[in-house]
This record gives sequence, structure tokens and C-alpha cells, in this order.
Amino acid sequence: LLKPLPLDSVGQYGVDYSKGANFLMLGPNMFYYFYGETEKYMSSLMGTLSAFQFGFLGAYVYFVTHLVRSYFTLDLTPNTFVASSIRMMMGALLALVCAFLFLEENDKSVIPIISFFIGFFPQRGLLLIEKVSSAIFMSIPGIKGLNRGKYVATQLSQLPGMSYAHELRLEREGYDNVENFTHADAVDLAVRTGFSYKQLQNWISQARLMQQLGEDYQDFVRATGLSSIADVEEFSRNWRQKHPNQEPQEILMAAMKPDARHKIQIICVLDDKESAGES
Repeated sequence: LLKPLPLDSVGQYGVDYSKGANFLMLGPNMFYYFYGETEKYMSSLMGTLSAFQFGFLGAYVYFVTHLVRSYFTLDLTPNTFVASSIRMMMGALLALVCAFLFLEENDKSVIPIISFFIGFFPQRGLLLIEKVSSAIFMSIPGIKGLNRGKYVATQLSQLPGMSYAHELRLEREGYDNVENFTHADAVDLAVRTGFSYKQLQNWISQARLMQQLGEDYQDFVRATGLSSIADVEEFSRNWRQKHPNQEPQEILMAAMKPDARHKIQIICVLDDKESAGES
């Protein structure tokens, strides 16, 4: 269906685009065809055709690699095929839509590369569309005042040791950000995803600490080497055993900048109450 038939060829299989194309492939550039601007018309058409096919190729390559990974991790289920089928459709269509951002560029060689990337990472394509659309939308007079805010969430990729494949698997279980993931059940996820209970428990604990520290989380990890609530609790227990006259939060607070030290104190107090069984 997508194979173009050269204008001067005879007896070959394909589609003769000199006789027309649809608005899905050309969008507003369809007027090139109506006004007989053949060179611009075919240039736009080849760009969107390339985007669609390379977007599908990127999604297909991801599907093959994900299929192999799921096989070796004993996580190959019907969900794998359903999710990958949807991904291939989304990847191709998102790449097609995003191609209109690059059609006016003189060097169209970037379209296959970008389209393959969007097919492999459809969420990046959605993010690109969101940012461009927001910028255009907010530039319209009278619209800017209607902006009531936006969703605020932390991506799972911010957690230490969280790969893109792990992030996608957890998203399929309904946990698409750190804030939601703090309420996950490690036992249930271990059964459903094939991830080890210990790894999931560590990720959830990291998510809890990241949620509480916010933008100071990375600085805290670099300064103390503690990346999760469980690490903080273990450090506090060991410190009190060796230094009964000194509170552990004093050491942790000393490692942070002054405007973040109150967070450490609050976290330690909350952990002490939780350990004591207080609500």
C-alpha cells in the first residue's frame, strides 16, 4: 500500500501518487497537489511516507527485543503481544504526525532517524507533540489566562537502577510515576511482573524517600550513599547502637545544605513513629 509508483513507470506494482493522496499523509500540504506544485507535493509525501514506515520499524525492533527479553525473564504473556501491537500502531502514527515538524527542513535525512526513535520510544513522541502544542496553544491571544496548571509527577526513570524496560513493565501494571509507585504492593507485583520481591521492595522504598525529599533526593544520595527509606532506617538503628547519645538525624542533616535539613529531621521522626507502631 505504501510503495510509491514512479510517475514514468509502467507495469510495476505500487500506488501512483500522481493521481492523489489523502490528508492523513499530507495534512495542510495537500494544497500543493491541488495547485499543481508537483515537486513540493511529492517531497512532502515522501517525507511522511518515510516517517510512517520508519516509525513502524522502530516499534517493530522494540517488539522483537522485548519479546526476547520477556522470554528469558519468564514474563512472556499474551499482554506482551497486545501491548506491542498497540505500540507498533502508536509508533507509526506518532512518527507520521511528528514528521510535519520537519517537512520544511532542507535536509530531510533526519526524518527516518527521528521517526525510528519515536517508534522505539512512543512516549517521547507524545512528549514532543505536547510541548509543541502547548507552545502554540499558549501563544494564542486570550488563551494564556486559561492555563489552570499542569499535572506534576516524577518519572519512574528517576529511581536508581530503573531501566526503560523496567519502567514500561511497571507502567503496564498501572504505576506510571513515583508518587503512585509508593503505594504499590511488592508481593503482588513480584507475582505479576516476574521481578524479584527484594528488587521491588527496594524500588518502592526508594520511591518513598524520593517523594519525601523531592528535588533534594539526588543531593542526599550523593552526600550519604543512602537511596531508600529502608537505608535510612537501617542507618538510624546502627547509629543509635554505636552512638546512643547522638541522634542519627544530626549526622544526616550535616551532610545536606541548610534549606533541606528540615526534611531530614521530619523523615527521621516519621520513621521513628512508624517503627514504634504509631499512626
